[in-house]
Amino acid sequence: QDRMSEALRHAGKAMLCTSATTFFAFLANTGSSFPAIFTFGMWCATLVCVNFLSVCLYYVAVVAVYDAYFSEKKLCGCCPGGQSKPEEDLEEEELSKGEQFFQ
Repeated sequence: QDRMSEALRHAGKAMLCTSATTFFAFLANTGSSFPAIFTFGMWCATLVCVNFLSVCLYYVAVVAVYDAYFSEKKLCGCCPGGQSKPEEDLEEEELSKGEQFFQ
């Protein structure tokens, strides 16, 4: 959890900057007198906000739930996971898959 928090804090600044500039660029289109341009600008500005919030909130929640409940289970025949480890390998605590992703 600490690594995910650190990664989101670090990447969140860059995501906020890029999302904000894109949002304001599309929002500038709402000053147009053409209805199609106005609607396009409003729609895209809204989507940029929704995308930013989805990445910051929803994605983090999905990774946390996967790490807590599904990372050790074998979900299908093609994905590795859920394989039992010999007890001598368990002496050193390994990083979970979510933690490995954010390293």
